[in-house]
Amino acid sequence: YGYARYIEPRMIEITRHTITNRLIPRGFDNFKIVQFSDTHLSDVFTSGDMNKAAEKINQLKPDLLIFTGDLIDKPHLFNDHQHALAVLKNLE
Repeated sequence: YGYARYIEPRMIEITRHTITNRLIPRGFDNFKIVQFSDTHLSDVFTSGDMNKAAEKINQLKPDLLIFTGDLIDKPHLFNDHQHALAVLKNLE
């Protein structure tokens, strides 16, 4: 429980993959895609934590940013929607 509640929510894992295929046009050389997911905003992973993650994302300077879900845990109980929205709007 301690790992899942206090350690894992603050772990930001960055993995890099190079995709090569003869069918990918040369215009995509050095094209950077950043995918993020599973922020689970809550009292454990706050909008402030999300802001730190957004800063790291922006430092990567993606050409395309993809978010694949699980933004907020219990949205009906989460009270910081406006700050979370502001953080997402600052993603570049």
